[in-house]
Amino acid sequence: MRLKSIDIEAFRAFARAHHFNLDADIILLYGRNGFGKTSVFDAISWCLFGFSKRLSGTRDFTRADASFITNAFREAGEERVRLVLARPGPDIEVERRGSRFSLFDGETALDGGPAERRLLQLMGFEHDSSESLRTLQRQALDSFSRSFLLQQAFLSQFMTSNTPRQRFDAFSELFSLTPVRDFYTHLSTTEHSRASELVEGASRRLDIASAELTQLEGRLSAERNRVERIVSEGGRPSAHPSADYSVRLKHLVDDVRQILPDITAEDTKPLDTIDRAILRLSEFATRLERELSALHSLRERVPLLSKWEVEQQNLAASIAAAESLVQEKQAQSMAAQAEVQQLLESLRALEDKINVAAEASQQLNSFVSDAIEFVAADECPVCLRPIERQTLLRQLRERLEAADPAAQEMTARRSSIRGRVRAAEHSLEQARAELREAEERRQALVAESSQLDRSVQSVRESFRVQVGVEVPVADSERAIRERLEHTESESVRADDLRAALQDLRPSFELIETRRRISELEGGCGRQGQLVSALRESLEDYRRVDKTLEVLVSASRRAERSVVEEFVERFREPIRNAYRWLSPHPLFTELDFEFGERGEAGELYFQVSRGPTHLNPSTAFSAAQANALALAVFLSLNAAQEWCPLDSALIDDPLQNMDDVNVLSFVDMVKTLVGERQLLLSTCVPHLHRLLVDKLRPRAEGERLISHRFEALTEDGPTIEEDLIDYVPSRRALPELLRLSA
Repeated sequence: MRLKSIDIEAFRAFARAHHFNLDADIILLYGRNGFGKTSVFDAISWCLFGFSKRLSGTRDFTRADASFITNAFREAGEERVRLVLARPGPDIEVERRGSRFSLFDGETALDGGPAERRLLQLMGFEHDSSESLRTLQRQALDSFSRSFLLQQAFLSQFMTSNTPRQRFDAFSELFSLTPVRDFYTHLSTTEHSRASELVEGASRRLDIASAELTQLEGRLSAERNRVERIVSEGGRPSAHPSADYSVRLKHLVDDVRQILPDITAEDTKPLDTIDRAILRLSEFATRLERELSALHSLRERVPLLSKWEVEQQNLAASIAAAESLVQEKQAQSMAAQAEVQQLLESLRALEDKINVAAEASQQLNSFVSDAIEFVAADECPVCLRPIERQTLLRQLRERLEAADPAAQEMTARRSSIRGRVRAAEHSLEQARAELREAEERRQALVAESSQLDRSVQSVRESFRVQVGVEVPVADSERAIRERLEHTESESVRADDLRAALQDLRPSFELIETRRRISELEGGCGRQGQLVSALRESLEDYRRVDKTLEVLVSASRRAERSVVEEFVERFREPIRNAYRWLSPHPLFTELDFEFGERGEAGELYFQVSRGPTHLNPSTAFSAAQANALALAVFLSLNAAQEWCPLDSALIDDPLQNMDDVNVLSFVDMVKTLVGERQLLLSTCVPHLHRLLVDKLRPRAEGERLISHRFEALTEDGPTIEEDLIDYVPSRRALPELLRLSA
């Protein structure tokens, strides 16, 4: 079975439909990077399996809104790829359009899931019909990518792995042992974790159940000790509540209800009824004691009421007298203040007159002084009239003598008024002091009267509260005495009922304790059975966990054994291919070694020259590692027998290789022509020319097709097809003889 043709439309780089003729032994795809060569390999994978291994595994290709396989410039319609597979019988035609798939194999036309499963069967992928179609397609794509399709540097990843364990895993995937590794990985992670969680959960439940059992046993022991204590203290043992106990308890509760109406009896919980009744009786007795104490205190205070009433009357009279005195002192104070005010006004008027007289006297003195000083002739110094000097001096003296007695009299009157003002102010201060004293006396009497009134009211309120009625003072002692007798009677009755209940309690406590003992014994039995069951479950979970560990270990050993067996089977083809490609000029031999670390397989590469060995994963360049990957891929492709497809698809694997490696690869490929169909892409011009020259058909029936990607537009790449058939060459010697003749 070989590839015959492929039609691609609205897929990846192809906006418009393009037909590729693949009916040749060698098909070359040549063009610059990004022109759509890799899209052809993606289209083959997508058409056959619905996936492309290169376009999976990253967030960019798994987002729901990322239509990464559809061309962005398509006019309309869904992506479509049609592939024709040639075989000895009728050709197989398959087409995938969007999410729809159809198959035609000459006689049968199928669509959907049956067509997908039929294609897998035709390509040699045996499967169980019960398995998921998506799972089968992914497994088939993995096998196809390892044995038939080498895209970029995917296969060489095992050469650049960081650890021998990763290289071993790469070879395990190479030989389709991924399900085995997934199996023991699932066991060692998911199932082992689940088993560990079950073990831990069962262990926790067992610890909890054991703790609860210990707690129940402790409670059972405490209840048994309580029975012994009750019996030793005089409790009468009984298996069930007797009728006498129940009847007696009922009568006692009825008696208690007479003084405490809210007490109720519960037939199913007699102990609670007894404890509640005892507690309420204790509270009631405490309240009665406080009431008795208050009544005795009230009884002592009642005789004081008559005395306090007389004192209240006396205080009222004293308060009235004090108020009269206060009013009298207020009047005296106001009169003294008015007198002081009047004297002050008279003093101010006299002061004004004295000031006027002083000013006149001062002016006269000034005139006399001026007259005495300036009178030098017989004339008046003011009007300048003729006057005798002696007469003028005599008149001035008479005037001064007439003014002085009036001034002296006013000064004497001022001194008298000032004395009267001081006497009036003293009387005012004395009147005010007497007023304050009278006011303080009145306030003290009012305060004393208020305190006495509060005492009387307190006694009356206490009497009303304790006795319950308001009676005249004369009847207070009799009412208090009756109340005391009633309260003492109630207290004695409450004490008697409480004592009777306390005497009855041990019997019911003994009955209740034995009932709890019976329940705890049953609970201990059930809890013991639960603990035993949990222990058995824990042992089962531990055995399952141990079994999982054994299965994981066996699976890893089986994986190592299978990988080693496959490597041994392909050892010589891979070594021969390595010798043919000769990626290293000195180290021309390749071998493998297997190791083990923690039951995990490890793979070591080793190249050698005689006794000298080298690890290629650390010493080879990228081109040399790529050449080694090509050797492994071509060996596996040539040796596989499970699939009828006789094709090898290699997407630009010769990048970074030197000319020697390229020539060795071309020579190796030439040996496969006729046995394998080769689909090869490259972006290097001289390599394309070399491949065309070196791989030119050499026998009848061979064919080479070259698809040259010339340009890239929105419609897709512009592709030119070159078909090269076998051309018989003329023999050189006969041609020379013909020409020489």
